[in-house]
Amino acid sequence: MVLPYFETRHKSNDDLSVHNLSTPYEWGTLLAHEFLRPGLSPRAAKWQRDVMGLGYGRSALNWKPQINFFGGKGGNGWGILTYSGYFQTTDGRRVVYAFMQHGADQTYTMPNTRRAFAWINVGIEAVLGPVPRDVKPRVDQPGLRKTAP
Repeated sequence: MVLPYFETRHKSNDDLSVHNLSTPYEWGTLLAHEFLRPGLSPRAAKWQRDVMGLGYGRSALNWKPQINFFGGKGGNGWGILTYSGYFQTTDGRRVVYAFMQHGADQTYTMPNTRRAFAWINVGIEAVLGPVPRDVKPRVDQPGLRKTAP
């Protein structure tokens, strides 16, 4: 069953009213807080990292050979595409990113994923610099789950 809102009654201004309350910046701030100082019990922190480690995005990051831990999330629909995540590099740097495209020409926005990660990668490399290719990943950082490439 297709709900009428998604197909016929959707108005992008409705989305702006909602997303102004939950912007990529605010989501990035929440991610930073949750990964850097969540105040969770060790069991809850492990569960959070395990769940976020299943999220999409690691394979699309240029820095993936140097990522020791990753957690991500993505979403699409209503002309909106979002990707956000947290990762720690093998040399200990921590990065939070948040991307939101609003007002795409199409309702289903997944085809814009490659272009979204091109923007995300440019932003990350503006902060971290180019990806070092000659450094071997470390796996000896306690408390971090190594995810598959």
